[in-house]
Amino acid sequence: MYGLRSSPQDHLASIRRELGYIQLTSEPDVYKHPEGKAYIMVYVDGLLFVGETEEINNIFNKIQEKMLLRATGEASPGNTSSFLGRRITNKRDHFDMSLDDEYVDNISLDFGIFHTSERESARERERESE
Repeated sequence: MYGLRSSPQDHLASIRRELGYIQLTSEPDVYKHPEGKAYIMVYVDGLLFVGETEEINNIFNKIQEKMLLRATGEASPGNTSSFLGRRITNKRDHFDMSLDDEYVDNISLDFGIFHTSERESARERERESE
């Protein structure tokens, strides 16, 4: 499995089929429990589980039996978790999704874009030098 992008996907596909998860036609990387109890979003080797706690624990444990899987967070009410550079916060009546500051910083550096506060500081320095 090491180094091959398709290997984790292939292995997960057999587990999903075994548990009856159905691939959505609208989103090819999202899989639905046959009774709608949970959804799994797959991106390379990252998984996001959404749904009933009992079903999420069940699928998580089944996958752990076959391959290494580590929980990195839980979006219970009031908690914030990170997935693919996004912060997901459970606000009880809705979820907030935002980009991690570090992710934004890295993209800004890659493309030579400054943050608003840096732009404002640069403008202030320009005004002072005039």
